[in-house]
Amino acid sequence: MKRRFLIRRLKCSNCGRLHRELPDCLVPYKHYASEAISGVLDGIITPEDDDSADYPCETTMRH
Repeated sequence: MKRRFLIRRLKCSNCGRLHRELPDCLVPYKHYASEAISGVLDGIITPEDDDSADYPCETTMRH
C-alpha cells in the first residue's frame, strides 16, 4: 500500500540550515517502517513467521 506524506521543511533561525520534520512512522534512510524495524529488533518478527512475508528477508534481519 502506498501512502504520501507531506514532509515539512523548517529553516533554523540560528544556523540557517533546512531540516525535515518526519512523522514517527518513518525512519531516516530506511526502507522499512519503524514498526517492522522494532519488531525485528525485539524478536517479534522472525523469518519463520508466515505473517512476515512483507517484512525483510532473513539476511536483512541479521544485519
